Amino acid sequence: MRLALLVVSVLLPFAGFEAGLRIWSPVSFRAPQPRLPGDMWREVLHVRSPIPGLSYELAPRRETFATGVPIATNAQGMRSYELLAKSHHVRRVAVVGDSYTFGFGVPMHQTFVAETERLLNGSDRDARQYEFLNFGVGGYSSRDEALVVEHKVLPLDPDLILIAYSLNDPEVEPLQPVHSYYQDVALWQWSHVLRKLSQARLELDIRRLGGGDYIRYLHRHAHKWRSVEQALGRIAALAGARRVPAALVIFPHSLVMRWDAYPYGPEHAQVARAARAAGLPVLDLLTAFQRAGRPLRLRVGRTDDHPNQRAHALAARHIETWLRNELLGPEESNGSDPHAIAPPFIH
Repeated sequence: MRLALLVVSVLLPFAGFEAGLRIWSPVSFRAPQPRLPGDMWREVLHVRSPIPGLSYELAPRRETFATGVPIATNAQGMRSYELLAKSHHVRRVAVVGDSYTFGFGVPMHQTFVAETERLLNGSDRDARQYEFLNFGVGGYSSRDEALVVEHKVLPLDPDLILIAYSLNDPEVEPLQPVHSYYQDVALWQWSHVLRKLSQARLELDIRRLGGGDYIRYLHRHAHKWRSVEQALGRIAALAGARRVPAALVIFPHSLVMRWDAYPYGPEHAQVARAARAAGLPVLDLLTAFQRAGRPLRLRVGRTDDHPNQRAHALAARHIETWLRNELLGPEESNGSDPHAIAPPFIH
């Protein structure tokens, strides 16, 4: 009888709170999303990934209009042109990242991936010496990117792997809509009360660890930050085993009012230290972006931190210079042999 009374005393208030939230204040945080026909997300651009541990990927050979621009994917599910058989005269560069790399809101030919390829090859597209492959997928974390390197990039025999780091890359929980759509739904997610408690805990952690700042929270949360260190180490190990050089490019978060008040310098330094500890050369684009004028001029919208066309072009110029001066080696930098790649780009 006592046990029954205890159960009733707990379940009745819980049921009351649950009904009240459902009727008057539904909780959208971590709510299960209705499935669409064909197991595709609402943008008809993503599909469930067959790779263990990777929730979703870009659908192959898909053409649609999303994020304000036309989107097309190739047979490998990349926002790139169709791959040709690799020639020994062409150096293949795989660029792995999230929506920054994918080019949210930017035409494919104006992403920093395409722009860097164009700068390295010169104006003559028929005399391509470098082939840049865009493996960017919106919402990917560093953990996801390590899986992409292992299962998608290395089988295509790249000569260089570039990891484009965004400051939300430690995010391993399925908080973004597309991640949530392809994540298996836990039993607790069907309860508005439990979702409310989960949201409250997250907000408390953000205040406690990040001082109310989500980016700082991601880099100070032990589990989330450890996912970045493990991913960078994994990428370095996989690339090293195949004798493929890998490097990291850090993109700044432009959703700030002024660059002189940019709050995430310590996070940039933290990421750079972790990458170098894993043996990855690092290019931090923060200084380049700071010199380019107001942050608003470099993002897609007033409340959208994705780089716009100007920012992609700026990033491409600095990446191209960095590759030539720091990584390509003196032979190619001096132009003596446009097809020869000096160490460390030699297999």
